[in-house]
Amino acid sequence: MPREMSVFTPEERSRVGTVGVEVAYTEGAVAISELAAESVARAAGLRPGDVIVKIGDHDLVALQAWLEQ
Repeated sequence: MPREMSVFTPEERSRVGTVGVEVAYTEGAVAISELAAESVARAAGLRPGDVIVKIGDHDLVALQAWLEQ
């Protein structure tokens, strides 16, 4: 969650907008745990269990390696 969003309540974040995806850090990876039924993420073809390796220019695999140092 972006730092700017952390000051908002869940209700306020919903008004700002979401992609309808919940993720979890598990077994050394960021994986999709849940998708909202009519979400943008589901329409884009994402599914529960998919591993997220990059968001925009942010490489999560490199971030993970850095965190494990």
